[in-house]
Amino acid sequence: MFVEKYDVSKFDRPSVTVDNIAWAEYNNKKWILLIRRAGHPYKGYWALPGGFLDVKSDKNLEEAALRELREETGLSKDLLIGETKQFRTYSDIGTDPRTRIIDVVFSSKFTCEALTDAKAGDDAAETHVFSLDNLPKLGFNHAQIIREYFESIENQ
Repeated sequence: MFVEKYDVSKFDRPSVTVDNIAWAEYNNKKWILLIRRAGHPYKGYWALPGGFLDVKSDKNLEEAALRELREETGLSKDLLIGETKQFRTYSDIGTDPRTRIIDVVFSSKFTCEALTDAKAGDDAAETHVFSLDNLPKLGFNHAQIIREYFESIENQ
């Protein structure tokens, strides 16, 4: 009875996105796979592969993250070294000009070869593997996410 009378329109709803830190270690360096955005916002900027949760078909956030990674880069779960792990949730106002976003970030380690074999798909114009020492200009808050992730694994 409560659910039937519950008014979901009483509260604004943010959108939920998932992003992927797809990375590798090679020659004592860390490398990360980024996509160049094909559409707005931040069209032409580099970004982490990711996108919106499909609330009707994604079973959970990890599945959504792996789906987005596969759609935008062609990387699949069977290429992983270890497991995909949830890193952190970001929810600051203003990180996306479209709407309020709650972004759940996952990390996945791959071989460098897997990352370089990635192919752009869906709304990614291209993919490229960058050294952490030489990152391009990034859209959204992705520079912060990358910095915080790699600081966290160095401190483990």
